[in-house]
Amino acid sequence: MYLPGKILLLCLLLFSAQTLRSETQSGNLSPLPGGYLLFKPKNLGAPKIRVGGGTRSSLLSGPSVYVFAPEQAGYTVHSQPDLYWYVSGAVDAPIDLEISANTGTLLKTRVNASGHSGLQVWKLADYQVQLQPEVQYRWQVSIAADPQQNAANLSAHAGVIYAPASTALQTSLEQAAPLSRAQLYAEDGDWYDAFATLQATAQTTSDANIMDIRKQFLEQVGLMLPE
Repeated sequence: MYLPGKILLLCLLLFSAQTLRSETQSGNLSPLPGGYLLFKPKNLGAPKIRVGGGTRSSLLSGPSVYVFAPEQAGYTVHSQPDLYWYVSGAVDAPIDLEISANTGTLLKTRVNASGHSGLQVWKLADYQVQLQPEVQYRWQVSIAADPQQNAANLSAHAGVIYAPASTALQTSLEQAAPLSRAQLYAEDGDWYDAFATLQATAQTTSDANIMDIRKQFLEQVGLMLPE
């Protein structure tokens, strides 16, 4: 007498599983229950090296520069990652970007962001440089202050380590939809790649949940991005 009910339950389970697969493939499914990404740092407990960050109090206190990175050195599976930084107000001065290791400076360049503010990206793929595996680099954003105003330079820096993806992770990344890729990066501890994927997705999707997902992801490392 319970057979029809069991058959109905089985059909519902099969339908739900198929729907879940379809939503995941379309990229519309939130990566984790509750719609959030959980960042699992590889170096939890390591020294905090980030100077400058996007805390709510500092972002409201006037023009400043911040790096978007975890407090400890952040990881990436790319030898030429995208590094995000933020200017909280329009700055009419050159901006110096530098990345270096204990062996010396890998790259130093100057960009003209005069009059611009908000989230910026430094794409290392635009330069003829590559990070070496398992080397901790320091990357820094500096804005020279106007000497006539007797102000201090604006500067922020953080750490980045390139650790190539395992074969299993690479295979999963190639098969995943954008938000699922961000989840894979976050679970592997690759903060820079997870955030870059979230940011790219936020710029190309109409999904209102992506902003909440990004906000929650940033809050896990003590950062925020003004709306």
